[in-house]
Amino acid sequence: MSLQQFTIVPPGNFAKLFPVFLGGVLPVVIAAAMFLAAKDPRSWLVAAPWLILLPLIAGGLAWSMHHVRIEIEDGFFVLRRRLFPKKLAMAEIDLAQARIVDLNNQRELQPVLKISGSGLPGYRVGLFRLRNGKKGWLRLTAWQRVLVLPLHNGEFILLSPERPDAVLEALRRAG
Repeated sequence: MSLQQFTIVPPGNFAKLFPVFLGGVLPVVIAAAMFLAAKDPRSWLVAAPWLILLPLIAGGLAWSMHHVRIEIEDGFFVLRRRLFPKKLAMAEIDLAQARIVDLNNQRELQPVLKISGSGLPGYRVGLFRLRNGKKGWLRLTAWQRVLVLPLHNGEFILLSPERPDAVLEALRRAG
């Protein structure tokens, strides 16, 4: 079987601007506050690591927001993302119950509590507790046309692919 790749809908404007704020604006504010308030030059040693780390963290976050893809190959579903891809055997996915939904109408699948990951308006990524009490692995950048993949262990994967119909069809053919 050949490798099939699909992309995720890009995050919303607020989510795109957050790394700019984190890596550009916040370090300038910290530096300005240190310049105005610091009486001891050694106090810059406390702020210096943050002035370096914040732009690096923001750059990694911005990069990871735009470098995610869904892959289907040789009986596996892979969500390629920053450091650790999520790889599942097709047998772990309940393809008979897989569907495309609008989360505005499917309240039981809405994320309510972040366990680990990022939760910004227009960008929810990571492990969340859903309104129905189950765990959900999310890569949501839009709430309309969300691909819902129930797993046999009771968890869910919720994704915002650019072409959810094509992803679901490819999964069913591969499964």
